[in-house]
Amino acid sequence: MIIILYKYMNIFINYFLFIILILFASFLNCFANFYSKLPGINDSFTKIFLISLFFAVMEYSIKIPAIYYFGKNINSIANTLIILTCIFVSLMIYSKYILKEKVYSVTYLTLALIIAILFGHSYIVEQIKNKK
Repeated sequence: MIIILYKYMNIFINYFLFIILILFASFLNCFANFYSKLPGINDSFTKIFLISLFFAVMEYSIKIPAIYYFGKNINSIANTLIILTCIFVSLMIYSKYILKEKVYSVTYLTLALIIAILFGHSYIVEQIKNKK
């Protein structure tokens, strides 16, 4: 029983650390992609490009090790769904609090549906794996 509990705790910790690191990388992704939309930014294209490139390099400096160390045992499709969901959440927060854009109620419903699809996909994949 202790061994089974340890196994599931280890899986939970890997998922937790993976999601936390991917969330952090996703915020950097928002800055990389939408730096030029920040209020008061009137820089040249070259300067915006270099700053965005810096954020992108920082993002991948976190994302790639997170996938390597904590996402190795996660199906690649589920891995990508988690990354896209984290980017969606980060962009909602970035849009609302940094860009001061309106985030509509339907966006939260969309997020809930994406998360439901993610869990549903993972459940179905596990059921298929257990049948083999």
